[in-house]
Amino acid sequence: MTARIQQLKTALETALSGKIVSLTEGLGELVLEVKSQDYPAVARALHDTPSLGFEQLYLLRDGFITSSS
Repeated sequence: MTARIQQLKTALETALSGKIVSLTEGLGELVLEVKSQDYPAVARALHDTPSLGFEQLYLLRDGFITSSS
């Protein structure tokens, strides 16, 4: 895991405490799984948390959020 991915993983775990069902790394990407009822709060946190800084949510599928920063 690269330092950048590890830093992002730590920031996600901090910002989304209690909402993460699964957070896994593979092929240089992170996959974040949350419960459907948490989608709005998680999307807001991904966008509004400066340490995350996500600008666009590009895939929402089967309980998984995959996004780019």
